[in-house]
Amino acid sequence: MNETQVYNFIRALTKPYPGAFTYKSNGKKVNIYKASLTKKKFPNLEIGQVIKKNKKIFVKTKNKLVQIDHFVGSLKNLEKLK
Repeated sequence: MNETQVYNFIRALTKPYPGAFTYKSNGKKVNIYKASLTKKKFPNLEIGQVIKKNKKIFVKTKNKLVQIDHFVGSLKNLEKLK
């Protein structure tokens, strides 16, 4: 998915719905309730990889990064989401 599709998917499933979710490589679930589109690119990251920069959390999509603004669970720098 590209960044717009990921962003819209998260918006469609936010509260009062259960939220968009993904799984970490260790099998733990992360619910995502709010995200923002960015113009940032990190070409060296893999799709689904998390990057933490300036106390903000981003996830790599097909073309760009999506900023994760509100979620439940834990995300570590450079871990990959399924």
